[in-house]
Order: sequence, then structure tokens, then C-alpha cells
Amino acid sequence: MRRRNVILLTLGAVFILTAVIAYFTFYNQPSNEEPDTENKDLLFDDSHNKVEFDIEPIAALENTVAAESTDNAKILPSTRIVYQYYYTVDDKLIEEETEPPYYMLDMTRAQIEEYYPEWQLISFSNKKVVLRQAVNDIDKDNYYILKEHNGIIGIFYRNGMLRDQIDTPVSSLPDEEQKRLKEGITVYGEEELITVLENYTS
Repeated sequence: MRRRNVILLTLGAVFILTAVIAYFTFYNQPSNEEPDTENKDLLFDDSHNKVEFDIEPIAALENTVAAESTDNAKILPSTRIVYQYYYTVDDKLIEEETEPPYYMLDMTRAQIEEYYPEWQLISFSNKKVVLRQAVNDIDKDNYYILKEHNGIIGIFYRNGMLRDQIDTPVSSLPDEEQKRLKEGITVYGEEELITVLENYTS
């Protein structure tokens, strides 16, 4: 009986020892698999590509926003509308500046060009729109003619009617001015008329 117990204990010890050896032999073998370098690169070595990817879309977005802000400019109630009339015969440019009429509000550059095909669009922004039209004529609506009248300077409308006269004897002026007044001097607008008359009365 005693011998039988010794044999059983010996067999149990051998079984346990065999199990321990098998465990360490199986689970501690080095792995033959290659490291996943592709995924590792994606996780830890893609900083350069990531930076380039971030910069390019931002630059493209900034350019797009700049283009849109220019293309999407519209006429506001505060926008000044400047009409320029270029009289080719006189080589004279007359400007008129006004507030935008109601039908111009919210118009874009393309809409203005379509609405005014006979005008040249010089500039377009939210602050100011400049339109120019060439007129193959003289400015018939806003000019006067200064010339000698009964020995003094007469101011005539464009239709030849006398508007006013200046009591400055033409004979007292330099010969060149006397010659110009005999031929007639064209003056555009009230401001230029005042300036010219000041030269003759000072």
C-alpha cells in the first residue's frame, strides 16, 4: 500500500513538471511575424504628409474666399454711382455722382454690365461704381461762351443768347486774350465759369 502511494505521487509530480515545461516552451517562443511597418508608419511617421495636406486646402480656401468676396460685391444703398460723360469733340470729361436708384440695389458687376451695355464699367465695388460713356459731340447742356460784346466781355448760353456781361474792357487785356475773346472761349460748368471770370476781373 505504501509502495502504491509513492508511485502515484511520483506520477503526479512528473505530470505537473511536464505541464509546466510545455507551458513555457509554447508561450515563450519568439514571434516570426514581421512588424506591421505600414500601419506603424501611418501612425507615427506621417507628420510631413499631414502638414502638407493641411496647408494646401487652407491656401486654396483663402484664394476662393478672396475671389468670392470680389465677385460677390453688390451695390448697397451707401454705394456712390458716378456717371462720366466723355465728349470726344471737346475732349472733356464731365462727371455726375449720385446715390444708386432703387433698381440698382443688390446688382452685381455682371448685372450692371448687362443692364448698361452702352456704358463702359470703369470700376465696381461696394463703395463706388464708375460708368463712362463716350459722346461724339460737344457738351451741349453745360457750357457757356465768353466773347467780346460791345467792347466788354459777354457771357452767352450755348444757343447764343446773352446771359450776362462783365464790365471789363477787352482792350485792357493782353493781345492774346483779346484774340481768344473775339473767337469765343468755351467754358464748361458754373465752377469753371467762376474761375475764368475771376481771372478777368482781378
